[in-house]
Amino acid sequence: MGLLGGSFDPPHMGHVLLCAVGVAGLGLDEVWLLPCRCHPFGKPLTPFEHRARMCALAVAALGKRVRVERIEASLGAEDEPSFTADTVAALRERHPAITFRLLIGSDLVQELKSWRDHERLVAMAKPLVVPRMGYRQPSRRVEGPETLPALSSSGVRERAASGKSLEGWVPRAVEEYIVSKGLYGAAVRS
Repeated sequence: MGLLGGSFDPPHMGHVLLCAVGVAGLGLDEVWLLPCRCHPFGKPLTPFEHRARMCALAVAALGKRVRVERIEASLGAEDEPSFTADTVAALRERHPAITFRLLIGSDLVQELKSWRDHERLVAMAKPLVVPRMGYRQPSRRVEGPETLPALSSSGVRERAASGKSLEGWVPRAVEEYIVSKGLYGAAVRS
């Protein structure tokens, strides 16, 4: 079982492709997206429900093997930071028969060592690293695409705020949601 965590503010095509690689290229039974409730570094986030809904819209075309797991909405106090190791521990407690793998892009390999309880996290969910353009590639490659595109949620937010098209950056359903809710400074269309 692959776990793909993040703020998903908003989810973009890189996230969708990573999920597709997980189920189609790496042979994972499923991939669960884990939107964080509260960013561990205090970064302001769009409300959890918007981000979870956009995640569901983003991966809908991938079928039942990719889904959103809302566990962080029920862990700890609403304003407490979310830590991946605690989330994975809670998932293992709820699903003891499942072997979890942490699905990450190569952009996070160096950062992973600075995460809270890094060693415990890696022991609970060994990482599967997929190369991402513009980032140092892992020394041992995994099966899948040569590289993922260098898309970012901050780039999507900037495009939305400046009125630029999000086509190709996010799935159409996510773009429609962003515009309908006026998220990230996007002009609301009627």
